Amino acid sequence: MDLTSPARRNHDLQAAREHNIVTTRTQLNLEVLADKGYTGAGGTVITPIKRRPKAQLTDKHKA
Repeated sequence: MDLTSPARRNHDLQAAREHNIVTTRTQLNLEVLADKGYTGAGGTVITPIKRRPKAQLTDKHKA
């Protein structure tokens, strides 16, 4: 099974929303580090920065 497929990512985010994980963490002001599957979740969910192929990250996004 490909865990990086769009269907899998959508399922993870949908499950988090159905179980009020995003809403509860936002209410408690708890930041969550998540993978790219949670992009667009909102609240206090922090996801990796996406960059375009052959593009450089800005200084702000470099570790």
